[in-house]
Amino acid sequence: MKMCESIIDEIAMQELSRAGCLGPPVDAIALARQMKIEVAIDSRQAQRARYAVIRGQSAIFLQPDKRPERLQWATAHELGEHFAFRILDLHEGEWTWDDGNPALREQIANRFATHLLLPDDWFFDDAERCGYDLFSLKNVYQTASHELIARRMLDGVLPTWITIIDQGQITFRRSNQGGSASRLQPLEEQAWRESQHTSHVMQTSDEQFHVQCWPVHEAGWQREILRTTPVEQFA
Repeated sequence: MKMCESIIDEIAMQELSRAGCLGPPVDAIALARQMKIEVAIDSRQAQRARYAVIRGQSAIFLQPDKRPERLQWATAHELGEHFAFRILDLHEGEWTWDDGNPALREQIANRFATHLLLPDDWFFDDAERCGYDLFSLKNVYQTASHELIARRMLDGVLPTWITIIDQGQITFRRSNQGGSASRLQPLEEQAWRESQHTSHVMQTSDEQFHVQCWPVHEAGWQREILRTTPVEQFA
């Protein structure tokens, strides 16, 4: 999929430019409607979102959701379904379209949604400008969730670990350099514990690593997101 990323981002940027969207935040629902794709809330459907062509009219049906970021992601994902054929046609690589391979279309749709809400050129310029501060980026990219923004940091060139902890349990931990480490390192645990307890953003460093931790706390649920980078490459 990495070979296809530049094509996905190019198509996302083309559609944003065509719609007159020259900077964040991206409203995927408004974009779909500008593309003459109907967007409707349908509480009867089982899945979060569905793309369909009915009597020649493209439409996206969304389940109701109190979180606007989820509706934005679902719409962006279904736009990815809409563009999947075009992306594969332009790729001219190892993949060809196969209706029997829904996993590939799903993967393309996920990556398109990410690039649409957080385009390469905008996102990484803004991330560098604010020192990869999650809350600052969320203020700019309001239609993307905290988790999506954090995961997007892994697409950058800086060696990075992203860890997501929900209710005290690690639910996501990944590096863009390969390898795995299921347990937090002492410096990471220190930052996490303090952020969890105080609900404040924490930053700490030692001779090797710099750790940032952001508390995404709400009533009845505690989530903390960590970014870990080598000290010499901290941005």
